[in-house]
Amino acid sequence: MTLPFPPSAPPVMDDQRVYVAMQGEHFIALNRETGEMEWTVDVESEWPPLVRDGVLYLAASDELHAFDATTGERLWRTPLGRGPMAALAWSQDAVIALVTPDEVWAIRPADGQRLWGQSLGGSDEGATMVVDAGRIFIAIGSRLVRVDRSDGKIRWTRTLPGTLSAPTVARDRVFAGSTSNEIFALDQNDGDVAWSFKMGGDVLGSATDEDVVYVASLDNVLRALKRSNGNQLWKRALVTRPAAPPRAFGGIVAMPGISPPLATFNAKTGAPLATFAAVPELQRAKFVAPALIAPTLKPYAVSLVILTSDGRATGHRSVAMLFREKPLEPLAALPGRPLTRER
Repeated sequence: MTLPFPPSAPPVMDDQRVYVAMQGEHFIALNRETGEMEWTVDVESEWPPLVRDGVLYLAASDELHAFDATTGERLWRTPLGRGPMAALAWSQDAVIALVTPDEVWAIRPADGQRLWGQSLGGSDEGATMVVDAGRIFIAIGSRLVRVDRSDGKIRWTRTLPGTLSAPTVARDRVFAGSTSNEIFALDQNDGDVAWSFKMGGDVLGSATDEDVVYVASLDNVLRALKRSNGNQLWKRALVTRPAAPPRAFGGIVAMPGISPPLATFNAKTGAPLATFAAVPELQRAKFVAPALIAPTLKPYAVSLVILTSDGRATGHRSVAMLFREKPLEPLAALPGRPLTRER
């Protein structure tokens, strides 16, 4: 289907809907299974929304909005005073926002009241954020900062070579890739570097499960490294340039690319599983990366949604889960056996 306006930010998806911020101060919620519009509101944003417990949180240029995810009814709005620097995140019972120049805010989801704010030292460099339980990790320029959720106190700051990509976490480690062609594994408690691994290009990002970190770099290679010590388990050359960090779930690593827009690999061995081939009318389109992928695949359910920069959205089902029956064929002979008249 075609959106009323081109997108202004990457979309997000939950079990019921796809949510898209559009240019010209518009926002739309689409039915995930049919693509039909369920509701729309007039609000502008250049950041993906956050959906949690039936509420959609949206960061505008100087305000934070909360909407009922089912109806689009506005629940509250609170001023930020300045623009956001990163996508919103959720930490236990608070919405975490990073606002310019570099302040972290914890906001109460019930009414939008600010619980605390913490400055990171006065920097307007690009920033990304990830939350793990009560720990908030922010990559800003070449610094990785841990902030505690309870009071906003800075636990530690670590300066690393190059400019850092979005961090990821797994158990006792936090991982940060860099334009220095390295990925660094740091101890969550004190920020010490446990190990680093040299890549063949800038590190675009990573994904983790319990014991493995999957790293995509701009030399078009996807690697699996052991979480504890950085030993390489496998590497796989990609047929497309990575467009976003990988995702890992259910024994699969999904790699968003430019063309094709998505390829998947066996998380244990790195063996290719499948490549998504765009429908013909979208083969030359520019995709708004990353593609939306349902972490749990269900029979007959839309599990993949792709959005183009000109505002075309497509929803896809997993054909391997449709349980298609063998087509009907005419009978060559009548079934059964001939019967004789009884005496």
